[in-house]
Amino acid sequence: MMEPADRSEIQEHYAAVSSGSGWLYLLAGLGLFNLIIRALRMDFVLIAIQFTESLTYAATLPRFAGYRIALFVISLVIIGLFALFGYFARRRHRWAFVAGMVLYGLDTMLLLSYFAAGFDIGLTIYTLFHLFGLYKIFQGTVACWALARIDREDRLLEQSLARGRARVKQTMAEYDPFDDYPTPRA
Repeated sequence: MMEPADRSEIQEHYAAVSSGSGWLYLLAGLGLFNLIIRALRMDFVLIAIQFTESLTYAATLPRFAGYRIALFVISLVIIGLFALFGYFARRRHRWAFVAGMVLYGLDTMLLLSYFAAGFDIGLTIYTLFHLFGLYKIFQGTVACWALARIDREDRLLEQSLARGRARVKQTMAEYDPFDDYPTPRA
């Protein structure tokens, strides 16, 4: 059995979970901001989710005019997924961290595919942002698993203590202080 976690270690894990889930919220917020900017046909973008960036950019092109609403709805669904994963990750659901990391990893792979067209410093900055975001989400994932392990160990310890208390209580109930010669138990 491992040594019990101290309070500062647990606080660090909670901070990492909060940071990792915060990144999922941040990505959803930036994605929504970019979606609104694209819908208003402004030419300003923040680093966020490449899936939604590609879809909303395609929606502004004349040849995709018939699909504009569908492309914006798909973008909103992707943004909603990031927000949903952030919500559940903040509540320490491990699957939400894993799903958010997989989705953002796929988004990063889409971004990396643009390097096939050539090197671009802006693309490099986007990629570094994506990699840093993935790293922070990964830290949150690891911390979430560590907190689950600590919770499991605490539950096992509580169960063990409860069994011990029950045995002591049973022994005390059977004890008769006035019985000088207790009968042997079978």
